Amino acid sequence: MIRVPRAFLAAIVALTLLLSLVSQPQPAAAATKGSYTVLVFMNGSDLESQGHFATRDLAEMIQAGSTDQVNVLVETLGTAQWTPPFIANDRNQRWRVEKDFLHLVDDTVGRQDLADPQTLTNFIRWGMETYPADRYALIFWNHGGGPVYGYGKDETNPEKPSLTMAGITRGIGDALAGTDAQFEVIGFDTCLMGSTELAAALSPYARYLVASEEVEPGHGWHFTPIIEALHSDPGMTGDQLGQVIVENFKTHAQSFGTDKSITLATIDLSKIQSVVEAWQEFVAAIEPAIAEESGLRTLQKARRQAEAYGGSADLVDLHDLVSQAASLAPEQAKLVAERVKEAVVHNVNSVGTPRATGLTIYFPDKGKQYLEALLAVYGQSGFSQPYQEFLARYAFTALTETEPVQFAAESPVASATGSRSTSYAVQINPEQADEVAAVYSILGMINEDQPDDIILLSYDNDVDFDPETGAIADEFAEYVVTLNGHYVAMYLEEEGERYDRYAIPIELNGEDATLIVLYDWETDEDVIVGVWPGLDETSHMAQKELIQIRYGDLIKPLFEFYNPETDESGHYEGEEFIVWEELNLGYTEVPEGLYLYGFHVVDFAGNESFSDFTEVEVVQEDVTASGNRPGKG
Repeated sequence: MIRVPRAFLAAIVALTLLLSLVSQPQPAAAATKGSYTVLVFMNGSDLESQGHFATRDLAEMIQAGSTDQVNVLVETLGTAQWTPPFIANDRNQRWRVEKDFLHLVDDTVGRQDLADPQTLTNFIRWGMETYPADRYALIFWNHGGGPVYGYGKDETNPEKPSLTMAGITRGIGDALAGTDAQFEVIGFDTCLMGSTELAAALSPYARYLVASEEVEPGHGWHFTPIIEALHSDPGMTGDQLGQVIVENFKTHAQSFGTDKSITLATIDLSKIQSVVEAWQEFVAAIEPAIAEESGLRTLQKARRQAEAYGGSADLVDLHDLVSQAASLAPEQAKLVAERVKEAVVHNVNSVGTPRATGLTIYFPDKGKQYLEALLAVYGQSGFSQPYQEFLARYAFTALTETEPVQFAAESPVASATGSRSTSYAVQINPEQADEVAAVYSILGMINEDQPDDIILLSYDNDVDFDPETGAIADEFAEYVVTLNGHYVAMYLEEEGERYDRYAIPIELNGEDATLIVLYDWETDEDVIVGVWPGLDETSHMAQKELIQIRYGDLIKPLFEFYNPETDESGHYEGEEFIVWEELNLGYTEVPEGLYLYGFHVVDFAGNESFSDFTEVEVVQEDVTASGNRPGKG
């Protein structure tokens, strides 16, 4: 788990030492037509100012450089602070990547905002006119948020930090207007941009798309072997280049130890319209079925069970979704699955994303309070009007016109008692039992200094639920989780067929973050994946960053709390410790004290219901129950 990223540190040193080798800006000489021009739109943002990740990738590029047949061009923008002092923070700059140094070709661009499609248009036009080629590739570097939130986070323009999907297509379309040019590859070295919607939007402008369904690690793609492959074969097709990118991304992640939850795919954009048509046929075919409650419930269950990405981004694997919902329209589901397999020519998934097949679709399941606004933004994407109309009807029927599940009894009641464990049971309304999507147990404790605050210690799905009667039962948790011997809180985030994903909130070197853990149902083992900063609060971009813990890092466990009297929530801080050894999850017996135990029910519409808490006193080896305490209600 713990790795010292020597290659990363070497990259920073390399670029800093190469300061003397950076050419001064000079007019670009008329270039002879080469086989490939690669355009890298490098919006550095916080990935650079806080993590130097853009610097590292620039160092990878200069290891290979350009040739008379392959030109690698970069526009730098969008970060508050570049690591190399020769890259300007207050304006865009255009560079030709040479072997072992950067050549500043154009320093007259000035400051241009990422959110303005014209910025992208100008870069593409400049690159194609200055360095014409037989084939072109365009690579977007930064954060990604999928078809709703778009691409990028411009630190220099916090009011408009991102480029929408409509802005991406407009920027590219305007650049190519009046030409016969088409990109061989458009790639996104970002999170969450491997969507059917984006692929369809880009299909007029490129032959292949390379993008990830899931969040990408901070190191992203490995540019040295990508460029070297182009040097070896300047006539490479988009299919071949996409394969090089995907395969080297996997080996790069393996070298960093971040390969437990990755995805990346190469999509043949000539096949994407057939995917869209098959998807439209599927949603049209299931409309009569979901008009009935049983059919609606089947679709809701399928959406809940399908492999999803990006948390609140509401992106789900298209192939997996139709597979889960195949009973509603078998022939149409089979057609979608076949078309997806035809379109995705190269694909990498992982132990944490075993059902990722290359293409996502936006299909709301969370964030119902923002649903209307999100659908309005999605409506500007230009994607399939029939699907947009279907989605609006489904979402408002299935997600908003519903009532939460009701508990028949307010608090769990103790039942059979065994050695150091007691079972607790509660009942929900039997008539609503078939609406239940998931049931979770909650272990908490009372804050002695603030008695109205409930500190949440664990949140898990190992609960017995009878869908016929609505009965819920579980044994009081006998163990609490430790990280290198220190108490931590661990909360279930996502459930899978083989893996469950857990989150441990922490401060890492003074910054809020989440330690991601995968539990393997087959081996009964926990795998620590890395630390993820989460979604950016301003741009809603998924942070392209999966940090590996290093020796000497400071970790401070955080514990969520909730105050049912004031409806306030937040974090309490645990004991900070220094990492001197490999991270290790442990389980220790619940210490003596007074605890709170309750249940959380989520229905297929995303409504949440909470039982009240039962107080559980752990004294010596016995567990006894006494009294009730209000839960969230």
